[in-house]
Amino acid sequence: MRKKRFRNKKLVLVLSLLILTSFLLTGCGSKSTPAPEPSTPATQSETPATSKTESIVDLLTKGEKTEGIYYDFTVSENTETLQGKMWIQGTKAKTEMVVEGETMISLIDGNTFYTYLPAEKTALKFTVDQQTAQQAKNQNPYLVFSELKDTVENKPDIYKELDSVVFDGVKCRVLEYTDPQTKERAKVWVREDYGIVSRVEAINNDGSTWVMEVKNIKVGSQPVEVFTLPADVPITDMDEMMKQLGQNN
Repeated sequence: MRKKRFRNKKLVLVLSLLILTSFLLTGCGSKSTPAPEPSTPATQSETPATSKTESIVDLLTKGEKTEGIYYDFTVSENTETLQGKMWIQGTKAKTEMVVEGETMISLIDGNTFYTYLPAEKTALKFTVDQQTAQQAKNQNPYLVFSELKDTVENKPDIYKELDSVVFDGVKCRVLEYTDPQTKERAKVWVREDYGIVSRVEAINNDGSTWVMEVKNIKVGSQPVEVFTLPADVPITDMDEMMKQLGQNN
């Protein structure tokens, strides 16, 4: 019964994978330099000074250099809402959400993806290859902005800067992106302090919206133990399971 309940969460697992992959591909976690092992959790860093003339490209370049970060996120699509927490350090990432009253944890360590239900002490392991990552990129609206810097630099005709606003207590630059093919629009809020995207609003042609908000951001090295599963949790290797099923057919 427990395994059935685990499989019934497939949609949420896929969504969590897409969310994790999106933030890994937008700059955070893109470096290969090992992170130091802090003895205490990261705290909110002092907000760096920002030049009044700092360009969008300069802001996004600053954001790309962020290797360690924690934040709370909310994803809303029409009437559906998903809330959770995210930790990123180098190529490692962790997300924690409550689904149907049960805590679910997802981890990425390089190209390895884990899902874990603490209450059931059950974990699944997947290998995320380049093809899977690309498929996630193609399906996730947020990943339009993984090329945001390139768009700003080389395709100024499909984006425009709208305004400077305060979001979550921090001044942000608001950009609007228009897809050349579908003509669908999306707005993105870029924080002036860290150059990190804090809000995305995708507007479809039918009027529906997809919104992601990032708040309570804490920039700094994240504890190594955050990205590890408890030693006593059994892990089911889904890659090996699929190989065995293929051999039996």
